[in-house]
Amino acid sequence: MNASKPAPSSQPASSAQTTSRPMRSVIDVTSTATMKTVLSTIWAKAGGKYALIVIGAWLLVSALSLVWTPYSLLDTNGFNAWASPSAAHPLGTDGTGADVLSWLMAGSRTNLMIAVLTVIVAAAIGLLLVAAMVSRSGALASTSVVVVDALISIPTVLIALILSVPFGASAAVVIAACGCAYGLNLARILRPSALLAACSAYVESALWSGASSVRVFFTHIVPNTLPVLCVQLSMSAGTSLLAEAGLTYLGVGVGAGVPSWGHSLSTSVKFISIYPMAVLWPGLVVTMVVGVGWMMEGVMALVESWRMPSSAWAVIYALISIIAGCVMLFCPVASTGWMIIFGGCALVVLGIVAIVRAFTFGKVGKSGKKR
Repeated sequence: MNASKPAPSSQPASSAQTTSRPMRSVIDVTSTATMKTVLSTIWAKAGGKYALIVIGAWLLVSALSLVWTPYSLLDTNGFNAWASPSAAHPLGTDGTGADVLSWLMAGSRTNLMIAVLTVIVAAAIGLLLVAAMVSRSGALASTSVVVVDALISIPTVLIALILSVPFGASAAVVIAACGCAYGLNLARILRPSALLAACSAYVESALWSGASSVRVFFTHIVPNTLPVLCVQLSMSAGTSLLAEAGLTYLGVGVGAGVPSWGHSLSTSVKFISIYPMAVLWPGLVVTMVVGVGWMMEGVMALVESWRMPSSAWAVIYALISIIAGCVMLFCPVASTGWMIIFGGCALVVLGIVAIVRAFTFGKVGKSGKKR
């Protein structure tokens, strides 16, 4: 009569632990298989091979520049300024007589750091805003959407100028400005797919089973936005190089004496009328890497498009991105002017759309639904 009954809570706990382990292993295997499939698909295409080779060379040169460059960055010779390429200086010298190849090699690690940190900051800000926009709190979701729509029209240059006043010109200003601007854009683009996942049955089931909102967001909602997330972050990495070059030219980028591709380009472009070839090598490096970023974006969008039920627009977008990357690689001089024109038009269009959406947000349309 006094026999004790076994605790009912111990068996479900142990069974939950045993069932969670196979689930984790299945998720790990699936993620590894997906990564292998994506990389093999990218490598199967000619543009993908070129992009991966350039990225690998960029990483190798960045690591090599930490321990060796042909000349010291402080090694200058005023009597050998603007020298033509030779055996001693394969890419020539700049206005101070410093070796251009050494500065480009040292600048590769600075630009790699800027690209990686920009992607991390943009992903953190974007995912934080997406979590607010798909929140179950209606006030928080509506407020976050309005804030994103209002701030997304602010240009990256203006953010950098505001940050440079108290902090001065530095790589941190470039990272913060690009991270904020790209994070807002990322949140705006991820919101539809995140909302679709948040309204799904498995998310409702997870919430009813007692899972926290943070866990549901990172285990169910974020994985369903990975295709769009990867494409946008790859584009942000390439665009951050253009932003660094432009901001450094304006005097709010990396500080003086810090090696970067934008620094080499900004110091050479001042003498473009006297030494036209001075801007060739830094401009070519920036154009090649940005072109590779666009090609990677197109290839990744093309890979993910086959999973969509209606993939026509995704395929067209991917092909246009790949073609744009190829044009930048083979026609760097002509594409620079077109990029400036396209960037200006894009900023105007984004500003008009943001203004229109700010005035129409929350109003009821003809169909009876709120906009």
